[in-house]
Amino acid sequence: MKKWFLYTFLLISLAGISQTQPDFINPLTPPLLLSGSFAELRSNHFHSGIDIKTNEETGKPVIAIADGYISRIKISPYGFGKVLYVTHYNGYMSVYAHLSKFRDDIWQYVQDEQYKQHKCTIELFPLKTKFQIHKGDTIAFSGNSGSSGGPHLHFEIRKKNNQHPVNPIKMGFDIEDTISPSIYKISSTSFPDYTHTQTIYKCNLKKDTDSEIHIYTLATETLKISKPTGIAIKTYDYFNNSTNICGINNITAYFDNQEFFGYQLDEFSYSQKRYVNSLIDFPYYIRTKERFQRLYKQPNNQLPIYFPKNATGKIILKDTLIHKMKIVVTDSKGNSSSLSFFIQGPTQPEEKPRYQGQLFSYQQFNKFENDSFSILLPQNALYDDLDFTYKISPSDKYYSPIITICNKEVPLQKKATISITTNNVEPKYKSKLTIVQKAGKRFYNVGGYYKNGKVTAKTYKFGTFTVSIDTTPPKIKPLNIYDNIKFTNDTSIRFQVTDNLSGIQDYHLFIDGKWVLLYYDYKTNQLTYWFDKHIQKNGQLHTLQLTVIDGKGNTGYYKTKFYY
Repeated sequence: MKKWFLYTFLLISLAGISQTQPDFINPLTPPLLLSGSFAELRSNHFHSGIDIKTNEETGKPVIAIADGYISRIKISPYGFGKVLYVTHYNGYMSVYAHLSKFRDDIWQYVQDEQYKQHKCTIELFPLKTKFQIHKGDTIAFSGNSGSSGGPHLHFEIRKKNNQHPVNPIKMGFDIEDTISPSIYKISSTSFPDYTHTQTIYKCNLKKDTDSEIHIYTLATETLKISKPTGIAIKTYDYFNNSTNICGINNITAYFDNQEFFGYQLDEFSYSQKRYVNSLIDFPYYIRTKERFQRLYKQPNNQLPIYFPKNATGKIILKDTLIHKMKIVVTDSKGNSSSLSFFIQGPTQPEEKPRYQGQLFSYQQFNKFENDSFSILLPQNALYDDLDFTYKISPSDKYYSPIITICNKEVPLQKKATISITTNNVEPKYKSKLTIVQKAGKRFYNVGGYYKNGKVTAKTYKFGTFTVSIDTTPPKIKPLNIYDNIKFTNDTSIRFQVTDNLSGIQDYHLFIDGKWVLLYYDYKTNQLTYWFDKHIQKNGQLHTLQLTVIDGKGNTGYYKTKFYY
């Protein structure tokens, strides 16, 4: 009986180990050098995987990490670009993004579907039996497609049942990291936070220590606070053989040696990605482009990553004693750094918030409307209650007044709906109206549609808005083609395409009256047709017509003839 219990216990234990440490192999030839880590802080989202370096080259073989099947394929000018999704039999999926090309049979299948559907941007869900994949198979080649900032492989592990990305660094891949995180600065913010004012303190690495943990201190050893206070920290991680700055997803703060507030982020839902703007000190980031990670929680931050349960991280001192604060930062390989300092009060009771405008509660649906504009905010669009203010300025240049709504330093979790009343507009131009938002000295397109004297659009941002018009078609500049050119050694036809406001929306190329496949790289503003089997190389004259359409339906044309 004892042997049976021991045997059962071992089976359960081994099963648990197997679930937490799947038998994966590396997606690229080792060593795996990283330029981005899991849950790293990015613009409006957490990084959902790891970025693996390819020595600034494209075309590196991408390897299936386990048996499975291709369950999803997508090609887009944006986001992941060319991307493959592999479903495995162990409860996980793997994602390989920013690719240059898929394996030949997969590539041919995708191109056949693109030609069948006349779609350059396409998303496919092959049958489970279509592409069976074995561990170690080459399934694609690394690249720089989509929104990639340079050649690399974006790699993810997701749970199959809920599509949550999980931390690949803890999955046993060949990633070397013996470097402790670096702590650069902390900030303190008093509540209520009317003015979004922060006090910044620089951190110093303590050199004379034998501890494996890097120890940091502040030049100002004791922070004196008179109001309830929140602390935020600027910290980064580094990997061996890489100079890239990477993120931290495990921080714990201690107060008088007791666990006070912290979070660990090794899994998240895509629906939670915008909460990054609540995790960071967003107002300070907008002003300085520096990201400080808050060690306190806004009321409507619904990330399930914080501990202890019900902790807010807000520091309230009722005495004049000197208290010890310690912050421990740990990377995904277990390397840690700590910062210690002291804090002294007492703090006054928190003041009741004062509002200059209208109170918008984060817990409620909010609406404001006057003759010039209206705004609708869904419930839980805000991270905290908002002092809603606005300013209206006349404008002769645009098709509505210029309207400043609240403050661009206030982030949104859900989109606001903004409607702006237009001035007199000729009927033929009403479909060309669009809302624009000020960024720096220029206005950029938000979008929207005209109805009943108003232009309506959805946006994640507060700021300064007005209504503009887009009647200008995209510009097409041929790069390697002109009338009656003879193509002999060229492998492609290339164009540069630009638009003045609403952006490139669609494009179609016809050769001899037949639709052919284009690839759009918005980073270089280039459209490329790679010569393929749909045009025969026979030295004869061919006709070409390119149409490029912007977001307001304005269409640019280019026609010519060439020999091939």
